Amino acid sequence: GDLFVEHLFESGLTVIGVDSRVTFTGGAVYASSRGTEPARQFEGTSTCRVTFYAEGAAHPFHLVSEDGSGVYGWVDENAVHLG
Repeated sequence: GDLFVEHLFESGLTVIGVDSRVTFTGGAVYASSRGTEPARQFEGTSTCRVTFYAEGAAHPFHLVSEDGSGVYGWVDENAVHLG
């Protein structure tokens, strides 16, 4: 449905949506999907769960870490990868 976004990679079509387990590759984490100033910068990578998706927003994925790293907030699409 409308909660999913489709990414076209060389490997084919991959869908990341709400409840996907993903790898966050680090960088800015925002308090709002349309925020302009990051709430924090995260170093390294983290295994996270997608809890919300804001279609068309600057930072469309809301992530919550599942590995104790403390990621909690909105991030850019290019910092989210399946697996």
